[in-house]
Amino acid sequence: METENNISNRLLFADAFFLGFTLLGAQIILLREFLLVFSGNELVIGLLLAIWLLLTAAGSWSARFLKTGRNYDNLIRLLFTFIAIYPLAAAFGIEYFRNDLLEPGRMLSLAEIAGYSSVLLLPLCFTGGFLFVLINISTGEAKGKLQNCYALESLGSLAGGALISLVFIFYLQIDNFKSLEYLIILNLVFFGIHDFRKGKYLESFVFAGITLGLLLFVHEYDLNQLAKKKLFAGQELLASNETAYGNLTVTRTGDQTNFFENGVLLFSTGDVTRREEDVHYALLQRPEAMKVLLIGGGVTGTAQELLKYNGMQQVDYLEVNPAVFDMAREFTPYLGDERIRTYAVDPLMFIKKTNERYDVVLVNEPTPSGAQMNRFYTIEFYRRLKKVLLPGGIISTRLTASENYMSDDEVAMQTSVYNSLKESFAHVLVVPGKKLYFLASDSMLAMDFAERYQNLQLENKYVTNAYLNDDLLRFRAGQIVATYTDSTLFNYDFKPAVYLLYIRHWLGFFGIDFRVIPIVALVLILLFLIFSKPMATAMFTSGFTGAAAEVTLLIAFQVIFGYVYLFLGIIITVFMAGLTIGSLMSKSCRGNNIMKRVNVIQLISGVFLLALAVMLLFAKEVQHDMLIRWLFSIAMLLVAVLVGYQYGVVVCSSRKKISRAVASAYSSDLVGSALGSLLVVVFVLPVLGLTTTLLLIGGFHFLTLFILTVKHKMKYL
Repeated sequence: METENNISNRLLFADAFFLGFTLLGAQIILLREFLLVFSGNELVIGLLLAIWLLLTAAGSWSARFLKTGRNYDNLIRLLFTFIAIYPLAAAFGIEYFRNDLLEPGRMLSLAEIAGYSSVLLLPLCFTGGFLFVLINISTGEAKGKLQNCYALESLGSLAGGALISLVFIFYLQIDNFKSLEYLIILNLVFFGIHDFRKGKYLESFVFAGITLGLLLFVHEYDLNQLAKKKLFAGQELLASNETAYGNLTVTRTGDQTNFFENGVLLFSTGDVTRREEDVHYALLQRPEAMKVLLIGGGVTGTAQELLKYNGMQQVDYLEVNPAVFDMAREFTPYLGDERIRTYAVDPLMFIKKTNERYDVVLVNEPTPSGAQMNRFYTIEFYRRLKKVLLPGGIISTRLTASENYMSDDEVAMQTSVYNSLKESFAHVLVVPGKKLYFLASDSMLAMDFAERYQNLQLENKYVTNAYLNDDLLRFRAGQIVATYTDSTLFNYDFKPAVYLLYIRHWLGFFGIDFRVIPIVALVLILLFLIFSKPMATAMFTSGFTGAAAEVTLLIAFQVIFGYVYLFLGIIITVFMAGLTIGSLMSKSCRGNNIMKRVNVIQLISGVFLLALAVMLLFAKEVQHDMLIRWLFSIAMLLVAVLVGYQYGVVVCSSRKKISRAVASAYSSDLVGSALGSLLVVVFVLPVLGLTTTLLLIGGFHFLTLFILTVKHKMKYL
């Protein structure tokens, strides 16, 4: 018969599992909420992840003074209940009180984003880190139990991430508030089973009653509608849906219908001037066009605008998110013509696989505010587009630009796109309008729009003879092109220069020098490496490179395949599985050669990351998609296995009491992960490129190995 002690330990391991399950599920939802409110790019995502990890590290570090041998069951239950309920309150507060606390309609600074998110995340993250150490202490000091806790927490994260991202969001497409309500219910069911197993039958029935009451509450109130109406105050809320690609909200202001994705205005139906400019600058160059590929923006009426040309037979319109088409058909009249064919597919995947050839390609994607959008402005992308063009075909792309004054970063961004197009096409024409348009073709292009328009019977409202002043356009275009003096600026898939310049330009709005972030991060890294104990140093490095490698591989996958949304759930699952496997493998560690084992892990990790950099160089050339997917999955798994194994060895070797050992290892891992993900996303990757980033973080292990050797000789143990 199972002893009371065995039951208690099993339940504590279940606590570790459900802690990971709840925290990662809440993290996915809350990050989506913050992106909706902050209209975030990769810089904001990196900042939010860093804040989450640092606050969790602070919580785990604060628990280092807890004593073993005490009964913490009631405290664990209290903290668990708080962690289960708080994310719903935080998610509602993020949306509902955003406009009350921060001025609506204004771009927020990094300091405001950091402050607002830190206040809301502090209670959850700090409690989560503290609770992880508390559960470890309660399992006792028997060999292997600390590794079991880490492994089960990682396994729970795997399950929570899969449930939220793949089931709730992708398959069921329920809103964030419903997802968190169901997460609370799952926790209450767990609490009920927990009490039943301990013989607390009354408590288990109480939790069953609470669960039933919450189920009734979920179906009575729509928190999503209440929060969205407050967030989009002054607009009529037509619809708001959670999709695999983010939140999609449709509002109406007067006669204008607005489409928002993650809080960013994708397009509005009322801007006739921009709609006409998006189409006619390119089509006036090729008025005989019969087939057009439209990448983004067709919901605004752009697709319908193309049908003004008499010879138009086919418009293939691409959007990544299928919900855009569903909502467009419901709220706009622009996609009804049978000549407009819609495809819910990533443009890179479509271009790679299609056998169609087009007269014109219109790239109406948003400004490259991150790595995801940057891939539509690279030399490699333009070369792929060239392959789907018919002889004499033309492409049109655009950038947001100031009409009268351009900063140095704006000029550099435009120069990079201009040079990248010139590298791919014989002729490039710059056309200044509401946005800055770049037309590219291997056939001649001319700034004679007014003359061409006069020869056609088009019924435009704004882009007419009166609007098209060719002499003025030539003058303005000449002035703009004259600023493109740097012939070395190019934008590549694996070295996203435009993304880098956009971040620098964006930070410039708030008077932040782009170089400050990496300098501060590097100082913190060096201080940690020099002054921390050897085991904490090793764990910090493993956390740093593990997070950095995960981010780098994700972006590399996106560059090669053109989509990452559906694969993201698999990546998270594989990474958490790797942490679990590595931690369990470390249970065999024993003896006095722990430091030697730590050094070996650092060496293997460094060599493996260098090998990944080499793999990345050849991955783009491999034609077998399935092979590449397997290589990325295996690479991610092995990176995580090394991190998990390092954690297990570090806590196994510690001569400290459990609370200090776990607090030190876990917090070092999290601090390293925070700095690794932030530094790579903000600086290393856009400046040095993907391959060099992997070489650099691989070299970081060799630097750590050197520091550990020096510390060992100085007897700094």
